[in-house]
Parts: sequence; structure tokens; C-alpha cells
Amino acid sequence: MFYLAKRASLSEEGFTIIEALAGILIFLVAMVGVTAVFESGGQSIVQSRSATEAEALGSDMIEGISHLPFYREYTAEVGNQDIDDFYYNAAKTNPQQLANPGFQMGYGEIEDHPNCRMRVACQYQKVGADGVLATPPAMKEGWGPKVVGNDEPVDVTEERLRLILVRVEVTYKIRGGEKTITLDQMISDSKVEFSPRIDSVSPNGFQLTASFDLTVTGGGFDNSPEHPKPTVKITKTGFTDIDVTSKINTSQSDAEKLLIENVVISQDHGTSDIYWDLKVQNADGIASVLKNCLYQIVNPPFITQVIPETGTAGVTWVKIVGYDFGSKNPYNPASDYVSFQGTPATDYNNPDVTGNPDWYNNYIWAKVPTGATSGFVWVHKEGFGDSNKVPFTVGGGGGAPWIDYIENVMPGKSGASGSVGDKVRIYGVGFGDDQPAKRPATDSVRFYDNKNSIVYPVWSDVMIECTVPIGATTGDVVVRNEGVSSNEFDFVIPYEEGH
Repeated sequence: MFYLAKRASLSEEGFTIIEALAGILIFLVAMVGVTAVFESGGQSIVQSRSATEAEALGSDMIEGISHLPFYREYTAEVGNQDIDDFYYNAAKTNPQQLANPGFQMGYGEIEDHPNCRMRVACQYQKVGADGVLATPPAMKEGWGPKVVGNDEPVDVTEERLRLILVRVEVTYKIRGGEKTITLDQMISDSKVEFSPRIDSVSPNGFQLTASFDLTVTGGGFDNSPEHPKPTVKITKTGFTDIDVTSKINTSQSDAEKLLIENVVISQDHGTSDIYWDLKVQNADGIASVLKNCLYQIVNPPFITQVIPETGTAGVTWVKIVGYDFGSKNPYNPASDYVSFQGTPATDYNNPDVTGNPDWYNNYIWAKVPTGATSGFVWVHKEGFGDSNKVPFTVGGGGGAPWIDYIENVMPGKSGASGSVGDKVRIYGVGFGDDQPAKRPATDSVRFYDNKNSIVYPVWSDVMIECTVPIGATTGDVVVRNEGVSSNEFDFVIPYEEGH
């Protein structure tokens, strides 16, 4: 108890001088560390601000340069206009440009940025055949950014260059030294936003030495008044490239489609495979290649299907499906044709189908010609002869109605098949005018088991729209006009009424 009381009484008397000095010393030692932390943190904040300032300065510079003309002819009267006029180092070669900037500003020379200095360089670039940036090219002999009459950017191979790399270096002060940030920007003469993309080519089969029109679909083709058309080549390893750029129909081409007319491939595949590639290269030299997209036809055409299998002369459009049809030679129309039992079709421009003509490597639209008779259909290609022959029935004429085909128009359904209550369309000829008063006595659509449709939203001479009647079952459909019956056309009803 005494010890505790004694200590309490002593504490009321305060610290001795020695104790006070020791406390001050401990405090000062602790504060040295705290001060160092605050000083380090302050330096980091200052450096971070300086880095942000330098980056913003460089970005502003890049933005300003990108709005300069890529090329303007240099004249002494006008002076600097385009990018290389301001930032190219004429004393150095093009490959040396990035290490030898053509523009510099020192500390204190940049308004509102006294602690920054800047260097700007520009270097012409080109893309190799593989679509990758090549080594910076040497420029044409005598070229210079301010050489009157010889300042257009052309390399030693006489190729007009359309890419320039701009490099901006901004250096800023830090405690005990300085730091540099580097910003690069590739600037294009044509302002192309995307590299070209090839989705498909049509036709994909061609006949050796025969002229054909080639349609290329995709994107980034950049064919417009503001931008030059791309370079298009048909290529094959070990063979001479076929440059078809001059054959592009610019009035019918755009950024997503190229129409290339009167293409001729005369190099036989020989012992190599039959396939060729297509290469599209934009104005910047950036290329896209679609491999094995074209092939040399070496066999006669072959038909796999004819839709429909019956038709009316001078009326019905028929789709012939198969392969190796190539394209119809627009420069010698009589050399390629579809024959209906010896009568050649003359109309291949189905108004309901896009294309002119509607002749593709894998299918053909042809109208049954006037004078055609029942028998066979085949495709004739010059140099290969006739395809296989497929049966085809020519009906109609003589005032009798004729059914070409039936199409179910209900969602998710198609063809000559459907359920009771489904809406179907019957296509053909000779159905007559819409005369409701004569139904069903002389005008009707009769389904199997003698069931007449009673709903006819549309009735015309070439198409009837009606509903499948109650009680109808799988079997023949017949159209009656003025009491005259058409051919019988099979219609499938998968389920009977009530099932």
C-alpha cells in the first residue's frame, strides 16, 4: 500500500528534466519517419500529375496532327500544309525518322507546360503481301517533303504510300531527373476504318477460258467517290496472279459488294488442285484472302432436283438445283442454256429473285419456254455438253387449269403438306377469274375424299389461296374451273381430323 501511495505522490510532482529531454528525442526520431512518408507521398502525387499532363499534351498533339492533310503538293508560295511538311526530318532517310524527329520543343517553350519538352517524328509505312507491316521503305530517288514537283510520298518501287506513323514523345521533369512517354498513331491517306472482309464469291465454279461475271460480298471494300477502289486478284500458288481490279464495275459496287465483269481464267490447273484464292487489298495495302473459294470446273453439269416437276409453257418458273453449272456466259448467251425436251429456255431473269441473270453455280431459275413439251430437262454448258436429264411434265394450255405446285403459308410449315384449317396457296395457270357464285358447282379446289375448300381469300388465274377443309385426307388436290378439272397434285395431311 505504501509503494502505491508513494508512487502516486511522486507523479503529482511532474517529469524531471532528463525525462522530458528523453521524450522530446523519441518524438523527433518518430517524426523523421513520418515526414519521409509524407514527402514520398507528395512526390508521387506530383509525378502522377506530371505524367497525366504529359500524356494529355501528347494526345492533343496527335489529335491535331491527324487532322492535317495526308498529302498536299508543296509550293513555296503556300508553304507547309501536310504532315511531312511539318514533322519529317529531310536530312535523314525514311527508316531513320523515328530516331531523328523532325520537330522539337524544349523546356519552357511549350505554352502552359514549362516542365515538359516534346519531340515529333513521322515515318512512311507500307503493308506487305501477307497483310503485315513491312520494314519502313526507302523513298523514291530525289524525294523530299518540300521538294517542289517531287514531294508526293512514293517509295523506290514507285508505289504510292498511304500510311504514315506519327510518334510523339513528351518528356517531363521529376525529382532528380526526367521521364518520357511515347504515343504512336498510324494515319491513313484513305481514312479506311476497317480491313477488307470477304464473305463469299459467286459463282464459285468457273469454266477455263470462258468469260464470267464475279460477285464478291463482304465488307470494307471502300469503293466510293471519296476513296479509291480496292485491288482484287485471283491467286494460286505457283501460278501468275490474275489482277481483275480494272474489271470492277464501280457503279454497281460498294463497300459491301464488288461486281467484277468479264473475268477470264486461262491458266489450267494442270497437276495441281483445281482451287484458286481471292485477294482483296484496300488502299492502305491491308489485304484479306479467301482460300479455295473458286474452282475450275472439270466435269459436265449435274442436276439433283427440279422444282416444281411440272409446269406451264410460257408461265412457270422452274428452279434447277445441282452443281457445276458455272455462270451463264453473258457475252455468248446461246452457249449455255436449259433445255426443256429440246426447247431452250430464253428467260432466266425471275422477277421475284435477285440476280441478273438468275444463273449460279449451284442453281438456275428458268421459265418454261413457249412450245416446250413433256419429257426431260437438262443443262447445256459450252465445252462440257449436256448434264444428266430429269423428267419434267408440261401441262396447262387449251383452257384447262394446271397446278404447278402447292405451298403451305402457315408459320413453320411449307410445301404440299398441312393440317385441316391450314392456309395454302396453289400456283399454276388457267384457274380463271374469281366467281364466288359458281362455287362449288363448277369452280372449286377439291381435296382428297371429295372435300371442297369453302374459304378462298384469293382466287386468280395463276394463284388460289384457300384453307384445307374438314374431312380432307392425304391424296390428290384438283382445281376445277368452269367444270373443267386440272391435273391431280398430291397433298399430304399427316394427321386426320381430331388427332
